[in-house]
Amino acid sequence: MIVVIDDEEAIRASVRFLLRSLGHEVRSYASPLLFLNDPIEPTLVLLDHLMPGMTGLHFLKEHPDFVERVPVLLMTAYATEIREEALAAGARAILVKPFSPSDLVDAIQEHVGS
Repeated sequence: MIVVIDDEEAIRASVRFLLRSLGHEVRSYASPLLFLNDPIEPTLVLLDHLMPGMTGLHFLKEHPDFVERVPVLLMTAYATEIREEALAAGARAILVKPFSPSDLVDAIQEHVGS
């Protein structure tokens, strides 16, 4: 199961639609806090960086055990500013917004397969 965490409904909906059309099971959440209240263990997390309440970078730093078990791909328009810190905190890759569907699919295949 792939989890999408983004505060923008349009992004959650479009990513969810794309991934489901490729046969993936997907759950989406408007914030990391909502995800943390759901006792699931995904195969991959697509995590937005700038969100109210908890940024993606904060999530990575606060949950190192989770990040070690589950690949987390950070989605952000601010990759230049946070790339080194995000990768050091455990992000497996950075997807620069706006990213193409093929970039998303390639990143997912690299970390969990098709």
